[in-house]
Amino acid sequence: MKANALAESARNPPADTDRNRRIISAILARDSARPLVTVTGPVGSGRSTLLDQLCAALSGQGVRPLLLRLSPNPIPTPLYSALRSIDGPPGDGGGQPSMWWSPVDPLTGTHAAATPRHTAAAIAEPLTAAGDVAILIDDAQWMDPHSLAVVDHLARRLAGTSVLCVCAVRVPVTGPMFAAGCATLDALRAENLLHEVNLRPLGEADIGAVAAAAFNARPDPELVTHLRRLTGGLPAALVPAIDAYRRAEEIRVVDGYAHLAPRHNRPTLPANHQLLLSVRRNGPLTWSVAKAVAVLHPLGDAAPKLLGEALGVAETKARQVLGELRDAGVLRHSARGRRWRFRVPLLASALSAQLGPFERRHLAQRAITALWQGNADCDDPDYRADQLAIAGKMVDPARAKNDLLSHAAKAGAYDDRWLRSAAALSTDQSDRARTLLTQAMLCLAHGDYRQTLVCAETICRELDGQLSDDESGELDRIRVLASHAVGDKATLKDLAADPDPRRVVARATALLLLGRWRECGTLVAGSREEWTSGPLSASSGHLVEALTHFVSGSHLLAERCAEEAYRQLSDSAERRQARVAGMRVLMKLIGNGVAAVEDLPSTPALPASARAVLAAHQGRFDEAMELARRAIASGTIRGHDLTHTFLHEAAATIQLSRGKLTGGRELLMVAREAETPLPYLLDGAEALIDRALGQPDQARKRLLHGVGYAGERDLVIGTDTLLLQLAELAMDRGELAAARRYMLDIERVATRSGTPGTALTLALARALVERDAKASEDAIRLARELGRPYQLAEVIARLVTHKQGDPALLAEAYEILGELGALLNRAWLRNLMQEHGVSIPGRRQTVAENERLLSILVADGLANKQIATVLGTSEKSVEGRLARLFSRTGYRSRVELAMSVLTGLGG
Repeated sequence: MKANALAESARNPPADTDRNRRIISAILARDSARPLVTVTGPVGSGRSTLLDQLCAALSGQGVRPLLLRLSPNPIPTPLYSALRSIDGPPGDGGGQPSMWWSPVDPLTGTHAAATPRHTAAAIAEPLTAAGDVAILIDDAQWMDPHSLAVVDHLARRLAGTSVLCVCAVRVPVTGPMFAAGCATLDALRAENLLHEVNLRPLGEADIGAVAAAAFNARPDPELVTHLRRLTGGLPAALVPAIDAYRRAEEIRVVDGYAHLAPRHNRPTLPANHQLLLSVRRNGPLTWSVAKAVAVLHPLGDAAPKLLGEALGVAETKARQVLGELRDAGVLRHSARGRRWRFRVPLLASALSAQLGPFERRHLAQRAITALWQGNADCDDPDYRADQLAIAGKMVDPARAKNDLLSHAAKAGAYDDRWLRSAAALSTDQSDRARTLLTQAMLCLAHGDYRQTLVCAETICRELDGQLSDDESGELDRIRVLASHAVGDKATLKDLAADPDPRRVVARATALLLLGRWRECGTLVAGSREEWTSGPLSASSGHLVEALTHFVSGSHLLAERCAEEAYRQLSDSAERRQARVAGMRVLMKLIGNGVAAVEDLPSTPALPASARAVLAAHQGRFDEAMELARRAIASGTIRGHDLTHTFLHEAAATIQLSRGKLTGGRELLMVAREAETPLPYLLDGAEALIDRALGQPDQARKRLLHGVGYAGERDLVIGTDTLLLQLAELAMDRGELAAARRYMLDIERVATRSGTPGTALTLALARALVERDAKASEDAIRLARELGRPYQLAEVIARLVTHKQGDPALLAEAYEILGELGALLNRAWLRNLMQEHGVSIPGRRQTVAENERLLSILVADGLANKQIATVLGTSEKSVEGRLARLFSRTGYRSRVELAMSVLTGLGG
């Protein structure tokens, strides 16, 4: 989006415009007996924007709007004169005069009329004579009591006429106007003269709409929640926050969903932003207190005392100013929880950014001292670490370093400032080397690969010899993983050839990532004495050994080695435990199904990639895709973990099942660019997309390439599924002998692996190729036992398609696919059900599904001919269905329809 378009979006955010459109419609449709409309809302809620849009709407209906903007400072246009000017020519702005006025005449200090009643009468006469006129008063909270009384009398005189009066009021209202305004509104409300509009903060749906329009993608629910929490739902805060993330390129779009980058900067506001100015105009002391409390407010009821000490004022005075900020709607205070918080958290960030470097460090020092001494407490787990990183050596360095490292190791969030500060606070060379090693480990875990390499290079260059052999081996392994993640193959090849026995685990890992699995297995098997010498290398060595057994089809050996790798880790190594636990889950899941995973002992929270694969196999497709997108957006999916390959394979298969063929290919492309291990599994997933698009020859070439890649490296895991596809394609071509050869290859894989998963593939192959009724029964039974809903539905569909299954089972498969949201599979299954005379439940639901699927295929970028191929129908039929869809929805083009699907705003 270009700068001017973005500026326009900032002035009129889409969701805010939609909200305002509803409000304006209600105002215009109100009963004329209620001539006065009040629009209330806090600073930044969009009152002025609403009045501007109301002006345009009124002009469009032939009503002459007079827009008056009040100011807290008197300027030379008194109220009476401004309102009498309606008889004069319109001002600039296309017939919508905009006048700044003061309720008090600055020349005489008196009002234009002796009493409010007389003033109202004098104003009402020309208004009613003029006919269709509307007075719109912005910032009406700046009225003095006399002008308020004028509006009170004016409302009564305008009742039943065509004249409208709208007052926009910033809340909360402070000072003497509060009581007077409440009394006036109560009286007008009792006489039914008042139409009230309260501009509430934007909800998640509206925020999601704004974000979708800004990012041209559907926002992830976590992003929407973050934006709502950050901005309090105020349009004036939401738009600059979104703009800041856009300009910093901190939004990552994965599979059409916008995600906030995990290492994003905190947005702030320009110094002249209305939220900051509303605080600054309250005077220098209030401004100083607001900036300081932006740092100290998480400390609860300890904040007033710390504020007073920091600013050199009495605690009572600090509490007084805090109370004023609360009354002004800047702060909120929970008496029960004794906590202060900002109504708009983004304002707190903007205020703290106005502090000078020394001021900021001084406040951080006070905060940490209070926390360490037990004089304050804080609910935010990251707050202490943030303040420690800022305070630096102004507090006890040793304690600060230990606190920072401890928090960084346990925190779900990641902030490199914590780790850099900890390294800077180290007391000696050995301590600094170990701190940098910890930083490198955490940077790797959070996907900050370049910083990982910076830490490793610093240790090698400046702190050589400061780590133990076991720690040095771990550093080398980390270098291998980070180098692979940034695409540095030269370093991988160098480490793969390094003969140093202390680097055997790093060397084996490099061989694995280069796809040299045989060499990796030989190295690990022949150097056990070297890599079992320390706990870190032993755990990593056992895990690499487990991977080599797993990919070669030796599942039992793989599970034993993974169990030993887990046992080598201390209880404090939670992140390493989680990674090993993720591999154990994957091994059980792939070989033995969902039930086997449930038998595993309790483990730490699994990595997102492992949880995504597990959710996919369990049939929780929505959750699986959400986890997959977030894992990819986090930047941690860079190919050094086998679960990454299985994640992309599962995600692409889910996308295919839902009609998102291009989206599925894009996810596979991301995996290939990251050079994930076992790339032939991606060939199997992409071949399914080729077949859906009517490209069997392309699918066959892809599958043969994948099988060849695996065979050259003695890789077995997952090859049975590729061979099954090849057997099906051979049968489609009438090449039964070739199909039997592929079936025998599957038998060899199943014999070598000995798992229920490969047994299912073999049973299915025998049923399809040899038309074996017993094998068909075994396939259904094994599919049920493995507990993978999607696979069960697919087995049923394949068997019935080849006349080897009971068509009555199609109803069960259809229901399963409905629960999974597999729209494309459901459409294919409907064709199969019609062919076999099986009734299809829910005609209305079927029509809705067909429309939804058609919209998705269009949004996926498929041409009509491709859509016809995918759906198994004619191109003419697709054209007719599209015409009916456009007619029903009102979309005028494929682009509009696609955008409605991609942003989640329709379709």
